[in-house]
Amino acid sequence: MSPQYRCALDHVLKHGFHLCDRHYKLVAARPMETTLYFFVEKGPGLQAMTVQQFWQSEIPLNTKNLGQVYCKFASRLELLFSGTIASTQVESCECSLIEDDDRHKV
Repeated sequence: MSPQYRCALDHVLKHGFHLCDRHYKLVAARPMETTLYFFVEKGPGLQAMTVQQFWQSEIPLNTKNLGQVYCKFASRLELLFSGTIASTQVESCECSLIEDDDRHKV
């Protein structure tokens, strides 16, 4: 890879790029598949949203999951970019927190 190409690639990965009056930023990468996912942060007719706001809306980090292991976060990320369609929705009032027992802790 030439130094000029590497420099241009680094710039796109760090700062994003503009296309059709929209600003795209890197949101995720799948290196094994050489796939990059970009997110539109702003553009005509769109509500501006940063990549950080996107992550918080899709995989919220709160006090209940801050200690999750990286593989669990990666699994949630994988589902986010898969073709999986939810078959049902459960309201938060129908859920309760069940602590993992010692067998499931890493």
